[in-house]
Amino acid sequence: MRLNKFLAQSGLTSRRKADQLIEKGEVFVNGKCITRLGTIIDPSKDKVILGDKILDKQPIELKKRFKYLAINKPEGYVTTLEDPHNETTIMDLVPKRLAKEGLKPIGRLDKNSEGLIVLTNDLEFINEMTHPKYEKEKEYFVIIKGKLTTAEQEQLEKGILLEGKKTLPCKINPRERQKTKTRLTITLREGRKRQIRKMFQHLNHHVLYLQRIRIGDLKLGPLKKGQSELINKECLQA
Repeated sequence: MRLNKFLAQSGLTSRRKADQLIEKGEVFVNGKCITRLGTIIDPSKDKVILGDKILDKQPIELKKRFKYLAINKPEGYVTTLEDPHNETTIMDLVPKRLAKEGLKPIGRLDKNSEGLIVLTNDLEFINEMTHPKYEKEKEYFVIIKGKLTTAEQEQLEKGILLEGKKTLPCKINPRERQKTKTRLTITLREGRKRQIRKMFQHLNHHVLYLQRIRIGDLKLGPLKKGQSELINKECLQA
């Protein structure tokens, strides 16, 4: 097994960060400082030390302890581990029995939005899920002010120039068009900060409501606001 993969499976770091730690000389195998990337080890025999932590023979056991928690985030919660302004955070919704598992959010969902977000202590998986190369489809239910025209819909679906960079093609499914508001779903394959709000604002449509209802094949389903449930990693990998 590659040393960086072993370190990532320990749950202490991502594989990319593991490479940096190896290059800095912070990882020891059987008492020897290892700085060469691509080093192969035998987890059943070799003793690996990172800082003051001995990691020999642990990754397989730790891997079994990885947790993946789906939460229906209500509006008003910020997606951070802690907030300097003492606002309520996504961590306030984590069940007490999982409070010490080291869960971290995969991606973000802004304070004024609600819906599906997943937390995990699998740092390598977070790194994979947030990398642009592996970006998963995310579907949102949105209510905007004003009537979205067919021309505007086509413009957004093809991609618009937003803050100097064109958005990727997306899919919009209008559910109800009224003179004063439009209800729709939008599916993206990228996750820029406040992207949906900025896309519609570009066309002078204010977002009145935004809810994430799907990540990959994982749907929000009947999960009520503020509730959470443990899920399988495979739900997000499809």
